[in-house]
Amino acid sequence: MYITTVGIWLIRTLGVYILGVVLGLGIAGVWIAILIDNLFRAVWLMYLFYNDRWVKLEKLKQVS
Repeated sequence: MYITTVGIWLIRTLGVYILGVVLGLGIAGVWIAILIDNLFRAVWLMYLFYNDRWVKLEKLKQVS
């Protein structure tokens, strides 16, 4: 949930504004911002998955 919030509200929104409006790329800038957001979230989630951090957190919750 946190990763999606950061991705959509920070990366995608700022990216769309900067690429689409400030740099004047229009709809191409919007799609590039969406691509950057999706790549960011994929890399972050892949890192968490391969780091097994989520498994460790779940095991701690079950013990408590």
